[in-house]
Amino acid sequence: MLTWGPIDPDRDFDRLEGYQGHGDTLIYGLINNAEELEVKVDDHKATILNLEALSPKVVNEYQLEDVSLWYFEKDPKSTYNQILLVDESTDEVVQTVDL
Repeated sequence: MLTWGPIDPDRDFDRLEGYQGHGDTLIYGLINNAEELEVKVDDHKATILNLEALSPKVVNEYQLEDVSLWYFEKDPKSTYNQILLVDESTDEVVQTVDL
């Protein structure tokens, strides 16, 4: 089971801070405006799920408009160095976080 804890109403999901890990094989986090951004772990694209696909009641209750969950399943035989936040329109790296 994945848990995050209470969602702070003053949170900022425009950056990669606050990413989480689950075991040795999963990295995940929340990000705003995912349709304009791409999350990569080294050269591998993370999967992004728009949380507005949840029920409207949940989206409103937790203020999840424009929020997406990104995740990456790591190969246990590989080593990963960085998480990259990339602007999809320009391919510019907006932020880098070392793992």
